[in-house]
Amino acid sequence: MAEEQKCAWKDREGKEHDCGREATHDGGTHCIFHAEEKDAREFRDALARLIRKWRKEKAREWDFGGFQFVDYERKPGGKQPNLFRCAVFRKDASFRSAQFRGSAYFMSAQFSGSAYFE
Repeated sequence: MAEEQKCAWKDREGKEHDCGREATHDGGTHCIFHAEEKDAREFRDALARLIRKWRKEKAREWDFGGFQFVDYERKPGGKQPNLFRCAVFRKDASFRSAQFRGSAYFMSAQFSGSAYFE
């Protein structure tokens, strides 16, 4: 039985990080969160499940490090979903090395803990 491939992603300086999630995208090299190519709806559903998991586990920090957010592109004549508009972050939130295609709006978002955007 073949061992499942795990996701590894590189930060802006080229340093590799092990994500620990199954590499199901980008030809089996990345998980859905770190993959460049993915279905936006599948990504939003997976992100919602991950946030519910963090809430249930009472995670001290929500780590979005290196995530590739793909559904924040503005297109003429339409709006794309924005997961962070009016979002409430009750714990520390890390967006270190996260990449947003297009603009990411955190309008009316509330941060109770620390937020990192390096």
